Amino acid sequence: MKLPEIDWDKISEISARATELHQSGKMNREIWLKLANEFAAASHGCLEMPGTLGRSGESKWFNELPKVPGRAA
Repeated sequence: MKLPEIDWDKISEISARATELHQSGKMNREIWLKLANEFAAASHGCLEMPGTLGRSGESKWFNELPKVPGRAA
């Protein structure tokens, strides 16, 4: 079985956008959820969320993410 290929360029782009939005104070729930979902798609659920994206989200937003089977909540 071949594992899906991780899109490292997309992950780098998402992390850069998250950093920019967080530092400028423009991060909101809708943007954060969109970026988190883009990250999940680019990583195929195989990677932990990058630090900047994780730090820029409010704890209540994490509850809105889809649950990944086999992962701790």
